[in-house]
Amino acid sequence: MSHKLKISYIFVVLLILLAVWVLYSINQPPMWKGSTQDGQWRADYNREANAPKGDWIGKLAWKGQNEVQLVGAELTKNGELVHTLENRNVSLTMEDHSVTYYHTWEPISNSKKDHLQLTIFWEDENGKHEDHIVMTPKNRYFVIPSFLQ
Repeated sequence: MSHKLKISYIFVVLLILLAVWVLYSINQPPMWKGSTQDGQWRADYNREANAPKGDWIGKLAWKGQNEVQLVGAELTKNGELVHTLENRNVSLTMEDHSVTYYHTWEPISNSKKDHLQLTIFWEDENGKHEDHIVMTPKNRYFVIPSFLQ
């Protein structure tokens, strides 16, 4: 067998493995991302890559200029309440700007057709506010299978 033929076989095998990996990843539950219309709040809900039990974590980040107090949040799926974050009163600044709003061992949704929305209740020096983030599903192309972790 010639050297060029061996290299061709190795290339084809690697290409097949890459294609299988991408297909596997696309068929996993999607990560969910979104932001408010003004861009001051961003949220995501994704599987933690190195978590042994397959932890799914929702994180909320403040991208505004001033200090704010996160009072609470509500996560809904297709109009039904999934999770409530109450009485947090977490201070968020430009330096310390993110907080975990949800932690579970199961994905919220395996279907990209679901409608996820995060409602945020917060305060600043101007008073109380309420913002909404519509979460959209995003494909994940290179997911490490759990049996390899």
